Amino acid sequence: MENKINTTQIHISKRERQVLEYIAEGLTSREISAELGISVGTVESHRKTLFAKLHVTNMASLVHRSYQMGIMRV
Repeated sequence: MENKINTTQIHISKRERQVLEYIAEGLTSREISAELGISVGTVESHRKTLFAKLHVTNMASLVHRSYQMGIMRV
């Protein structure tokens, strides 16, 4: 059974979206931090927030769910 999430109630910030896009490209937290000029800890914080918002527990599910929900597009 698939988790149903109301996408109209999920707010993804501009920075969270940027982190998500880099995650989808396969970048590491260190690489993302260098690209965005933020600390690795901040990247990890955004990642954890995204996991919670999208109700997932791993990177593959995070990327998959973001495409499923229309947060990211091909």
